[in-house]
Amino acid sequence: MNKTIINAFPNAGLALRLVIGWTYFSAFWRRLILENKLDPEVPGYIGEKFNHFLPNALFIKPLIEYLVSNPEILLTKMWIFTIVEGFVGLFLMIGYKTRINSLIVMSLALGILLGSGWIGTTCLDEWQIGVLGIAGGFTLFQLGGGKISIDGLSKNFVLNETKFNDKLNLKFYTPFLVISFLIFGLTLTPIKFSTVVFMAIFTTNRSSQNWNSRILNKIKIKSVLM
Repeated sequence: MNKTIINAFPNAGLALRLVIGWTYFSAFWRRLILENKLDPEVPGYIGEKFNHFLPNALFIKPLIEYLVSNPEILLTKMWIFTIVEGFVGLFLMIGYKTRINSLIVMSLALGILLGSGWIGTTCLDEWQIGVLGIAGGFTLFQLGGGKISIDGLSKNFVLNETKFNDKLNLKFYTPFLVISFLIFGLTLTPIKFSTVVFMAIFTTNRSSQNWNSRILNKIKIKSVLM
């Protein structure tokens, strides 16, 4: 594939990068700049959400219960979480260390998923927001920042992007395919999720077989020519 086309792919993710970046930066903006939602004495204190998270939390319920029982520690964690959201959102918008920050976005979104828990496929709640954050972060990890970013100002940008895309398209195709199906499966009921996992495994096996057959054909051709 033409290298110019390959290196132009990340530019298609500019709108996604700006929106996801603003989503996280705006959380920092709303809590500290517009009004102080990190003050336990003020109505609308963000820590109160943990009381709603507790009944449905997945795997981290003991941690949430501990934080709710220790308001001082909860406040400290909320400050740290909010500052991290602010920096990650800002860095994504300007395209600085895009792939590293996209992984942090996925981690933050996963925290939202585990905290809010499963409420249902039709509920407009933190679960859908979390899944969208994971999917968006994963997509940005694959795309990178593009030329319209701080990353794009690097002297070795084109070379680094070409190397990454070569690995992405050839060596790491199957894992990315499986992860994409698994992220999609997070939005579904357990039965449908199992179906998606089966599809991912089936597709992976077919991809591996096709890949191996192409390699074997190339080896046979070379051996005949020799």
